[in-house]
Amino acid sequence: MEQDNIKLLPLEDLINALEEKGIEYDRGDIANAYFPLKDVKVCMNSEVEVSEMMHSRSCPLCGKPSKELKWIYFRSPEWTWKNLCGWAGPLSICPDCGCLVEFIMHMMS
Repeated sequence: MEQDNIKLLPLEDLINALEEKGIEYDRGDIANAYFPLKDVKVCMNSEVEVSEMMHSRSCPLCGKPSKELKWIYFRSPEWTWKNLCGWAGPLSICPDCGCLVEFIMHMMS
């Protein structure tokens, strides 16, 4: 799946769409998976194998199951690591909606 095929959905657009559809959601869970989209775009070509532990959260907007989402390895920019606020780990993205769904932290500085 090429990065150009997925248009990433900004957090506020996702929240507005959920509210318009009347879908209940936990804003904290959704916000925890949202990193600056420019930082996510840099990592879009770093796809990871989907493991059983990653099969948890489906897309909050369309309901696509976790195993059908695009999983990438997200790593925050170098400046975050130098300032001891870096994050890294698998991040799922809905290929249909473009929303960031779930982040599983593997490393933190």
